[in-house]
Amino acid sequence: MENLNLVFMSSSSFGIPTLEKLLKSSHNISAVYTQPSKKSGRGLNINSSPIYQIAESYKKIIRTPFNLSDEDELLFFDKIKPDLVIVVSYGIIIPNNMLSLPKYGFMNIHPSLLPNWRGAAPIQRSLINGDKKTGVNIIKLDDGLDTGDICKSHEIMINSNDNFQTLSSKLSEIGSQMIMEAIDDILNKKIIYWRQSNENISYAKKIDKKEAKISFKEPASNIINLIRGLSPNPGAWFLYNDLKKPFRVKILEAKIMDNTGTPGELLDDELLIACGDKSIKPLTLQREGKKPMSLGDFLRGSRIKKGIILNSE
Repeated sequence: MENLNLVFMSSSSFGIPTLEKLLKSSHNISAVYTQPSKKSGRGLNINSSPIYQIAESYKKIIRTPFNLSDEDELLFFDKIKPDLVIVVSYGIIIPNNMLSLPKYGFMNIHPSLLPNWRGAAPIQRSLINGDKKTGVNIIKLDDGLDTGDICKSHEIMINSNDNFQTLSSKLSEIGSQMIMEAIDDILNKKIIYWRQSNENISYAKKIDKKEAKISFKEPASNIINLIRGLSPNPGAWFLYNDLKKPFRVKILEAKIMDNTGTPGELLDDELLIACGDKSIKPLTLQREGKKPMSLGDFLRGSRIKKGIILNSE
């Protein structure tokens, strides 16, 4: 079977299973594109993406442009003449004049059932929305926002205990297998594309930091979905004032309880929090600047008592 000359583009851990499968295959990866390294953490250390680190360990050519429209970048891309480009959660717009260069175009792994949740945060939005199912589509990139034709689709049910981390891990593994099958279909001349539906289109806009603050006026079910969609990062949080200095507390895992009260009210001394409808009991929390901890460990280091109203500025 023919070996393809590939370019891989990704900037997040979601792309790791696909990159690893491609590296172990007989296909050649001429270059790996990932976003430029960023400063992060208290020390503002420069941290490269996990994709960069894997590509570096395999001694692959790594490109980290701020945009792909630069003339030098287009010349480089044209010079290596890729047969196919695989894009997985890359985060940089690909210009039209680049889309037309590869023999088989650009293929993208998109973690939703298109045309539902086109855009930057499909997994988070699916969980926050309380969806019961999701999936992966392999699409051919065009100049629209996740509007390309589909060649493969796989649907899965969302478990009630799934959060962003667990669901992302499942979908990234499924997507990596699907992209390898799509490559085989190309080589065997069996690849078939179909257009996306024009009905039930929804958009998964990027998560805004403001969305992460929990409003206990919401029903408990909505709050649980927000927690699941943002766990472990950026994490849904509430503000607590311990009479010294207010601090944020992320809730990484919680369950719904039937108790009722004023929204935000602590209904016992063990952090049972009243919501707009019913209540929630946090199970795993993370105080600002600390590591995740169990509810028991959190309570041992806090003064949170029954009757307090949370998120009071």
